[in-house]
Amino acid sequence: MPLQSLFQTLFPKPAVKPVDTSFDNFMDVANRIAAINPAGLRELVRALLLPLQAETMVAVSQLNVHCVQEPIQYLDFFFPIRNSSEFYRRDAPKETLSLARDVVLPTPWKRNDYINALATIGTGKSQGHWQQDPLNHSVSLVLPWRIGFVSGGNHSITAGILMAEGEIVATEVFDMTELLQTVRCDGKVYREIGTDRVLGKVGDVRRAAVFEIGRLMIGSDQQTKVLT
Repeated sequence: MPLQSLFQTLFPKPAVKPVDTSFDNFMDVANRIAAINPAGLRELVRALLLPLQAETMVAVSQLNVHCVQEPIQYLDFFFPIRNSSEFYRRDAPKETLSLARDVVLPTPWKRNDYINALATIGTGKSQGHWQQDPLNHSVSLVLPWRIGFVSGGNHSITAGILMAEGEIVATEVFDMTELLQTVRCDGKVYREIGTDRVLGKVGDVRRAAVFEIGRLMIGSDQQTKVLT
């Protein structure tokens, strides 16, 4: 064996980790959609979050009973928010979410309730067409993305989503426009625009893209631009 080949065998070069360009790719698509019709950004947000929605709805049937994930909450969906009251819309008109079309994120956690809901709720099943129960169902709507975070009625809402039927009036509405005007994301961290202070690291590149798409939605002057 030639000396060079022997050296390469004994001391191989470390593998070069490929650069993850997912965030830039997502934002390239988002900017191009926005240039044609910003209304299409909502469908991109839905595409980005549908895998998360599916994972939350299947986990209870896959994982051991005591290993089901923690509920998804709006307070730390992107990075920890200390005070959500400043984004709460006290006089907001009623907002209705479609379980078939909007991104609604439940976290079913009790397997027996999950089984019963899927087996009995929906058109053609014993409990009939899905209907909202004001005493049980609780959903926080977060704008401008129109993401619904479920805090009550996780199992029956899951059934409605999977049946693609029913509508639910949001229990409370939070508008993150002010946050989007003061915070940006580069796919690695979330930074305060005025101070460049890091508010949190990106844990999920798709959520990071959704955050920046929100800035496109509100037409922020500080929106991320991807050079092509």
